[in-house]
Amino acid sequence: MFLIGLFVLTACGNGIENVKQINLSYWEVTKEQQDTLINTNDKDSINTFVNAVNHAEELESEKIIITKPLLSFSMLLNESEEKNYHLWITSNGEGYIQRLLPDGNATFKLDQTAVKKLTKFLNKQEDVKLINQAIEFEK
Repeated sequence: MFLIGLFVLTACGNGIENVKQINLSYWEVTKEQQDTLINTNDKDSINTFVNAVNHAEELESEKIIITKPLLSFSMLLNESEEKNYHLWITSNGEGYIQRLLPDGNATFKLDQTAVKKLTKFLNKQEDVKLINQAIEFEK
């Protein structure tokens, strides 16, 4: 029982559900594919991002990534509630998200299942390259 409670405390939030759409904003692309919208018609892609967030494990307090993110994403839950994140996926299989305001800022490590599914999703996108360096943290 204690182990289950500990997992819930270290996961990224209370469990996000009922996402209406996700807006992806890529930081670097080689063509003009800056923003991508994922709506409820694409349940697999929405579930990939929702599960990544819900199963991410919080890193120690005040752990800030200084490497430029691969993309930022916003999850629209309803007309007045949105969850915002930065995403890092490296070519060597590491993945992180950083929760942004208005929720409290925090950094989370993605589990390997989420990294694999997000990598598969990103590899299908035109001109999107994974981060090809180790993730750097503020000291």
